[in-house]
Amino acid sequence: MKIKALLFAAAAMVGISAFADGLPESTKLYVDPVEMDPGQTVYVALNLNNLDAAGLSAFGVDLIFPEGLTPVQFKLSEAGYTGNKSKYAFMHPELDEDAADLALAAQYTASARRLRMTAYDAEAEGLMFEAGDRAIVLFAVQADEAAKAITPGEYSVTMNNMMVSSPATVGISGSLADSSFTITVKGEDTPTAVTDINAKAVAGVKYYNLAGVESDQPFDGVNVVVTTYTDGTKAASKVIK
Repeated sequence: MKIKALLFAAAAMVGISAFADGLPESTKLYVDPVEMDPGQTVYVALNLNNLDAAGLSAFGVDLIFPEGLTPVQFKLSEAGYTGNKSKYAFMHPELDEDAADLALAAQYTASARRLRMTAYDAEAEGLMFEAGDRAIVLFAVQADEAAKAITPGEYSVTMNNMMVSSPATVGISGSLADSSFTITVKGEDTPTAVTDINAKAVAGVKYYNLAGVESDQPFDGVNVVVTTYTDGTKAASKVIK
C-alpha cells in the first residue's frame, strides 16, 4: 500500500514543535531491535506509543545510518525542501518496488547516511496496526553485502528531530527526545542482543495485503506479517505467497 507523498512544509514543522507540552511524557516513536544477515533486506516497523486513542495526523524523524547499512525501497520528494540533498533528503517509505524510484534513491544513498522520513495525514494513509502500540510505517534496510564485507556485530541507528502531531480536533503535538535502535548483522557464532526476542512465545499473527486489509490467513501475493508476542511486543516482516 502506498503512503501519499504529502510531506511537512517548514511551517507545519514549526507548528508541531510549538505544542510540546501537549504530549504525554512517555510518548515515543521507536523501533524494536532487528537481526539480519549480510546482504539481506529487512522491513523495520516504526512504532508509536501513547497516541493510540487520539490517532496521528503527522510525524517526522531523522534516521542516521552507520556505514554498511543502507535504507532501500523508498521514494524521495523535494517538496518543501531546500538544502544539500546529497546529505539530507526526504524519505517516503513504500512497500512496492519501482525501478525509477529506486534508481533515483541510489543517487542519495551512495554516500548519504542521514535521511528524513516524514508523513502527513499518516493515520488515513499510513500502514497502521490497531493492537496496542501501532506501527506507523515500514521501511526497508539492507546490510551491504559487498563480498560479505560488512563486519558482523551490532550497529546503532540514531533517531532524532522526532515530531508527532495528532488531529487538530485533539490538539496534541510536540517534539520527542532523541533515540536509537540496534540492528544486529549476524555471522558465525555472533552473539546478539535480540536472541531472547526471537525465542519469545507468539500470541498471534495477522496478515495485511498492500491495500491494508487484515486477515488471519496470508493473501496471495505480497503480505505484511505482524507477529504479536505474549509480552505485548510486535514484529513486522514482508513475505510473498
